[in-house]
Amino acid sequence: YLVEVPKNIQSANGEKLEEGKVCGVETFSEVDFGVNQKMNDKTAPVYKTDIQFILPDGNPSTEQGIKLYQNATYPIEFTVEDDSGIGYTQVRIASENGADIFDLYDGPYKDKSAEAFTFSYPLFLGSGIPAKTKYTVTATTFDIDHNSSEKQSYFFVYPGHCANGELDKDKGETDVDKGG
Repeated sequence: YLVEVPKNIQSANGEKLEEGKVCGVETFSEVDFGVNQKMNDKTAPVYKTDIQFILPDGNPSTEQGIKLYQNATYPIEFTVEDDSGIGYTQVRIASENGADIFDLYDGPYKDKSAEAFTFSYPLFLGSGIPAKTKYTVTATTFDIDHNSSEKQSYFFVYPGHCANGELDKDKGETDVDKGG
């Protein structure tokens, strides 16, 4: 970012810009301004909903340890708000062995940061995602004053044939979607 400041600007208590040199070469301008500590935001963002997975039938689930199946999409959603504005949200999805880590970043548009922010990401679990693996979802949201709060959930990935409504004897099922 390039911010141009008028040379005659001064702080509320009358301090003016001073000019100098950086490493004897480049000129710069600097000034110290005080911050009203009573107005300084120290409140972290608040999650209005838990992390939820939208199931194929359209219903949301906040169940910890939910079984999700390969070859399906599960949108991950939650809503967060802050008294002075949301900066951004980082969502990390990590396997229990640390081999798979996926980071997502999102946030409100600049003129919407004071409103509640709903994070939504369509998580597709392809056939290459290791089955019978635990994944932890960690959402960390920062406000515009860099206060943060965190919410966590987890899920297990199971093979897609375990929820296809068919008896897959070749995959070891002993009944429809049982065993294997």
